[in-house]
Amino acid sequence: MKKLLVSLLSSIVIFFLASCSSSSESLNIKSTFIGWTNAEGQSFDGKNANVSNNLGYSGSPSLKIDTSGNPCVAWEDKTDGNSEIFYTKWDGSHWINIKGDQYDGVNANVSKNKSLSKTPSLAFDSLGNPCIAWEDGSTSETEYPDKAEIFYVKWNGYHWINAEGDPYDGKNANVSKNYRYSCLPSLVISSTDNPCIAWEEKYSEKYLEDSGYSQIFYTKWNGSRWIKVDGKQYDGENANVSGINSLSLSFSFTIDSSDNPCIVWSDESEFNYEINYVKWNGLRWTNVEGKQYNVGNANVSNNKGDSYSPTLALDILGNPSIAWSDYSFKNYFHTIFYVKWDGYHWINIENKEYDGENAYINNCIDKPWKPYLAIKLDSLGSPCIAWYSDSNELLFVRWNGSKWTNTEGQAYDGKNANVSQSSRLSLIPSLALALNSSDNPCMAWQEESNGNEIFFVKWKK
Repeated sequence: MKKLLVSLLSSIVIFFLASCSSSSESLNIKSTFIGWTNAEGQSFDGKNANVSNNLGYSGSPSLKIDTSGNPCVAWEDKTDGNSEIFYTKWDGSHWINIKGDQYDGVNANVSKNKSLSKTPSLAFDSLGNPCIAWEDGSTSETEYPDKAEIFYVKWNGYHWINAEGDPYDGKNANVSKNYRYSCLPSLVISSTDNPCIAWEEKYSEKYLEDSGYSQIFYTKWNGSRWIKVDGKQYDGENANVSGINSLSLSFSFTIDSSDNPCIVWSDESEFNYEINYVKWNGLRWTNVEGKQYNVGNANVSNNKGDSYSPTLALDILGNPSIAWSDYSFKNYFHTIFYVKWDGYHWINIENKEYDGENAYINNCIDKPWKPYLAIKLDSLGSPCIAWYSDSNELLFVRWNGSKWTNTEGQAYDGKNANVSQSSRLSLIPSLALALNSSDNPCMAWQEESNGNEIFFVKWKK
């Protein structure tokens, strides 16, 4: 009997140890997984990263990572019958709306008015509360308005409120207040928790027409009113940065460590489009060399082709890094250019002085049109760039100190940087870097799936 018990106990111990070993191996396999995953941590298969998950059109995502490392996304959504601004965040288990309820495809409406609310820009204040700016046509009586304004709201823990602190009612968040077509806002929150907003201001009878011209506007909230960059009260007209009667468009905006705005845009010069960069020095708008900005002295791209869609990031010294789509290289195909300012010159990624051509990302040759671009700098100051390619896919590369690589560390060869991995149209990338020591990228984009949906993935290693 005793031998039988000993044998039985031995069998149980052996089974338990084998089970532990098997579980351990399984856990090790899971913990060493490398690849793109959805929010749940499942390996991304090209389909299983749907965030918006509804029947309406969903587009123009804006992605931020909160202090817990969780993704938060704002986008425009037509599920309610007209275009509204939606906001949701990942809580570790589910996508939830601002009140903490599980998102069901319709219960994330922020804008809540009767006209077109589009192109949101998402940021956080110092307490982690979401702040959103967007273009809104609610001041017009038509479904497709000839006029639109820039709206701004923030979450105070209980309500969406406007800059003055009043509960948002669908109309009382107007920032631009000029009854033209104000569009494509970019929002940054200052060190004093005040919103700073740049946008494109269109001067034409109808915003869908190419006639007329557009300018880059900038304003900020000082705690009691919207002001222009020099502190004077904003009046709807006096916030023009680009300052000339031409097409200034497709801009990118951020602020430096002193809360001074830095803006880059594509500007129609006499013969072509060039990339212009300016910053505020506390007294005036200047070019990168510190000289007072005037038409012609802020040209970065400085070549014979058309340069579009710039995207901007600042390093820890406040020096700008800029990527853009350039149509001047090798038989006039669009390719991605990248330069940074070293304090004296614009230089390419290999630290050679930029000459108008030597800043292209190797093997990146697209069809002749303007891709969407996004840039971030990792903790070492190295650029990470995402863009929409001619193959209808989203690509991501980063600089490792000696070459452009994909997320797996392989040298980028023009084909091996695909993120979206689908046969559908994938566009308008919004790129963020997760707040961890690995600088892992996170991306949201508009996917042509079930109409259009918002997808989100992150890199795990």
